[in-house]
Amino acid sequence: MRMAGSADDVLARQAAALEQLRARRRELQLYPLDAFVDGALEGGGAAELRQWAASLDAAAGDGLGDAEARVVGLLGKLLALRGDEGGLPDGLEGVDKGLIEAVRAIRRASLPRRCALPAASARAEGVVERLGLTKKKHHEVRNLAVMVEEMVGQLGVDLVVDVGSGQGYLSIAVALLTGVEVVGIDSQEHNNKAAMQRMKHATRPVLPPLPCRFRTVTHSVGIGEDLSPVLTPFLAAQRRVLLLGLHACGDLTSTLLRVAAGPSVLRRHLVGILSIGCCYQKLTEVSPAALQALPADPPGAPLYLGRVTQYDREWDDTVVVADPAPAPGYPMSVAAAADGVVFGRRTRMLTAQRLKLDGGDLHWHLRRQGYQSAFQLLAYQHGGGCVAPQKLGVRSKNGLEMTFETYAAQAAAQCTLPGGGDAAAALLPHAAAVAAAVRPQLTALYLLVTLRVLLGQLVESAVLLDRAAYP
Repeated sequence: MRMAGSADDVLARQAAALEQLRARRRELQLYPLDAFVDGALEGGGAAELRQWAASLDAAAGDGLGDAEARVVGLLGKLLALRGDEGGLPDGLEGVDKGLIEAVRAIRRASLPRRCALPAASARAEGVVERLGLTKKKHHEVRNLAVMVEEMVGQLGVDLVVDVGSGQGYLSIAVALLTGVEVVGIDSQEHNNKAAMQRMKHATRPVLPPLPCRFRTVTHSVGIGEDLSPVLTPFLAAQRRVLLLGLHACGDLTSTLLRVAAGPSVLRRHLVGILSIGCCYQKLTEVSPAALQALPADPPGAPLYLGRVTQYDREWDDTVVVADPAPAPGYPMSVAAAADGVVFGRRTRMLTAQRLKLDGGDLHWHLRRQGYQSAFQLLAYQHGGGCVAPQKLGVRSKNGLEMTFETYAAQAAAQCTLPGGGDAAAALLPHAAAVAAAVRPQLTALYLLVTLRVLLGQLVESAVLLDRAAYP
């Protein structure tokens, strides 16, 4: 991870991120899907959220046209706010100042998701073109390969180890671009076979010749595993090794960092790590089930920021990490461990949300969440305590033209009532009444979803800062 500033700067940013997560604990624990079932937007704990939502309704006004669309427009402007104290976009002047400051505070404490892309030479572009990648994959491989090329030159790297190499997209690009030896490690033998076929295609005789020293190893990397035994055949002499991970899911980045800091043979050869973390929902943490035995918020107790719901007490499926198992993927640093925050899987899943939502995309994203939450209430109240599937698979080419009754009819077809019976017959007669009952709470629900989108960036920042502050 490249970060400007000193170790003290990293620790200061980490403290700021964790402080903001604590401050917004309520929004993290409110799960939108269950909000209407739990009555979570009606109690005293949601008073601030309701106050902010009322200010959005007032700022949207009651003029001609779609009032919901005007509220969504204001929420889009909130998503676009920066952390500085610059002027407000038109329309936000009448919004509660506490909400404006809360959004700006989240932004200030979050790491920016966008950074300057490395410039690629014509040679680099040509190398990546050989691989025949999709637009998205081309973007990823091009940028990472150029960064690796720069690190190879700066650090004198002579061996790149691509952990989780998949079908060899990045590995082969690096081998062709730098000329150094590249070893791809992947758990699936069929991926490694596909990678070797891709290498043959990228170096076929009709193309200008380029050296490509690429080999594969089939191995499933365990949590916290020392990779030295796997790489022993490549470490006979003194090497200068760069560990690489394009999609370092879950604990993989944590494992690579622990290899770098541990007493392994590989550490003696290691000169750098370039890892793009993802799938934070797969990170291991101390199980929140362990928190149930603790009194409420004693000094020094872990603070749980995950899903809290009244009717369905599942503890977020957080992986249990206990002795003698390896250390968890979060926290890694001393500072984060001392802070005692436990995210939970649902909170970590927020990191996968898109930040760039606007216009019709944002409106349908929020409307769909409103429909999902209302249908959950409908199923719970009139389906004998039925809990609807979280992914209902309702699709529409133009969702904003879909009524809740139409949505409920499609969703009911995918539900099974606890005692059997026809879900549509039981639920649909009550759909209009449920839609009317939740309508006054929709702005608060939409605001909750919007704040959780912003908090997802903050959760990701806390994980990345934890890694930057390790050990």
